[in-house]
Amino acid sequence: MGLLLSEYPKARILNIDSMTYAAHPQTAKRLEELAPERYEHAKADIADPELEASLSDFNPHAIVNFAAETHVDKSILDPSAFVQTNVAGVQNLLTLSRKLGNVRFLQVSTDEVYGSLNPDDPTFTENHRWFPVLRMRRRKPQGIILPWPPTILLGRTSSSLVHE
Repeated sequence: MGLLLSEYPKARILNIDSMTYAAHPQTAKRLEELAPERYEHAKADIADPELEASLSDFNPHAIVNFAAETHVDKSILDPSAFVQTNVAGVQNLLTLSRKLGNVRFLQVSTDEVYGSLNPDDPTFTENHRWFPVLRMRRRKPQGIILPWPPTILLGRTSSSLVHE
């Protein structure tokens, strides 16, 4: 987000983050200092249907989802958090991108979703086959696959980007 704000002076960001155990509050603070008039942080759950009002007011061109529950130890203690964020949250963001009209949806995942590469393997692409090793890590791609058959996604622009 910092690069986007630095390189594109007209870019505006509404960062929706529930600020759970994996959050870095100092990052939000740094972004606010970098571009106070173009960066806004909202503490909220991406699965909350009430996000529609905030997103509608913001009028985004794109929704980019970096959110994911991936820590195995956390999945053992509370598997429902994985389903809430990785399935219900993704479904909600897709629903909102559809309701808001011409809003691009980008799903960003890590090797936690795509699986591992050997040193000589080519890098991941958005066409790379999903191969999460652990069961709880399979929930993030299911947020797109389960509730959105291809006929629903027709006319939508969506991509799965890889963040390594």
